[in-house]
Order: sequence, then C-alpha cells, then structure tokens
Amino acid sequence: MKGPTRHRWFLLSLCLLLSCFPAAAQTTTGSIVGTVTDQTGSLVPDAAVTVTNEATGIEFKATTDSSGNYVVTPIPVGRYSVTVETKGFKKAIRSGIIVNVQDRIGVNMALEVGEISQTVEVQGAAPALQTESSYLGQVVESQRIVDLPLNGRYFTRLAVLTSGTAPTPAGARDEKTGGFTANGVRPYQNNYLLDGIDNNSLSEDMTNEASFVYGPSPDAIEEFKVQTNSMSAEFGRSGGAVMNVTIKSGSNGLHGSAFEFIRNEKLDAKNFFDPPDKYITL
Repeated sequence: MKGPTRHRWFLLSLCLLLSCFPAAAQTTTGSIVGTVTDQTGSLVPDAAVTVTNEATGIEFKATTDSSGNYVVTPIPVGRYSVTVETKGFKKAIRSGIIVNVQDRIGVNMALEVGEISQTVEVQGAAPALQTESSYLGQVVESQRIVDLPLNGRYFTRLAVLTSGTAPTPAGARDEKTGGFTANGVRPYQNNYLLDGIDNNSLSEDMTNEASFVYGPSPDAIEEFKVQTNSMSAEFGRSGGAVMNVTIKSGSNGLHGSAFEFIRNEKLDAKNFFDPPDKYITL
C-alpha cells in the first residue's frame, strides 16, 4: 500500500474509532459565566472560582483568565452559589442563582480589598434578562407541571403556556396527546429531547398518536424549556420548536411523591342532558 493511501486509511480508521466514544450531551445543562474585578473596575486574573450546587453540594471549579473572565460549563439545572477567592481580597460569595435548561447566566463579581479570611456574601438570583445568549425560549418548571390540570397527564399540553406556540389543529393525530405548533410548521417538525436524548417519533403511521416516543410522568420532570428561535447548532433538525425536558435528579434530602386519580361517573358533574336520578347513589 502506497504512502498517501496508507495515510488516508489511517485517518479513516481514526475517525471511526473516535465515533465509537459517546459524546457528552449538553442540551439539558446550563452555564455560569462572568468577569471578576476589584472595586475600581480593574480586572482580577488567576482568581479561584467555585460554583456549588446548593442541593447536592457538588462543586465546579474554574480560574479567571488574564481578562478576569471565567466560564463554568456544563452544569445541571438547579440552584447555585458562586465563590471567588484570591490573595489580597476578601472572599466573595453570591448565592441563590437559578440555572435552567440551556441557560447561560452572567454572574460578575466585584472583590473588596482585605484578608481572604473575610467574607462578603450577597444573596439574590441572576437577572431574568440574559445577555449571554440569543435564543428565544421559556421554561415551565416543576411546580407548574405538577399543579396545573393535565387531561391525560400529557405534559406537552403545557407547552402552549410559552410564547410563539399554539395547540395542534382540531382533528390532528396528536391532538389527544398534547401536540403543539411553533413557527407555523407542523407539530411533527418540533424536536423533542429527553435528558439530551432524541425522543422524536419517526413512525409514519403514528400508532401512538404522539410526536414523541416516551412521555414521562409529570411528577418525574424537573422542568422543560420550549425554544422557538435562534437555537444553537447542537440541536439541528427542528423547523419548529425544541422541547427540552430534564428529569429530576437526587439531592442531599430525602424526597418523593405519590398520587392517585379517581375518574368515574360517580364523581363526574352532571350535564344538561343527564336524567335527574343519575350519579346520585354512591
């Protein structure tokens, strides 16, 4: 085998080998970025930055570069605190930072001159307006998913709570399973993701009458985000919206849920055409 041909075969084999390793999905995570300065506005390089998940205690560490910037990514959705330490300045802590699916939260820190053993702590969430990313989307969090009524327990029905979406037209195959449209395209052109995994139904007969393959229990969902415009290239495929669902994960506290649904004619409200004696005897 000649030299150039051998090199081509080597590169092809290397590409095939690399493709066997799983890629880390970042579609259901977020990022915290920012700049560290002193009180005069001067940049502070080589500062140690620690981002801590307040529910689990897991820490993510970074160091500011020569321009005082830092990036911590990817991190799971949750509530975080950011701690900055460097010699000649007081330790700075900012807590109560909420990171949702695909958020890129900007957290800038201003250090005060003093001993590192001294601490300055600020509590408060990051501003709702995100200037670190350009996509358009909204989050539906666990509280609303669990509390709002869901006929059939299809969480996708709650997608219409976000701007730029509408329920699927009457008579459509996915009408009963919570189909929705975005950007004027068919529901089947949305991109459904579950913990970063493709959850799109590609069956032409649509026997399950849904645009997605698996619909988790609403009680198991941490949150989902519906992105309708300017999504990053990692998503691809979608001409409509990206419905990005993340499942609840563990924390340092024991928690769980239980539910029961009773639905029969004994407890249903009577309509105008029901006979007077119907639904009286329990």
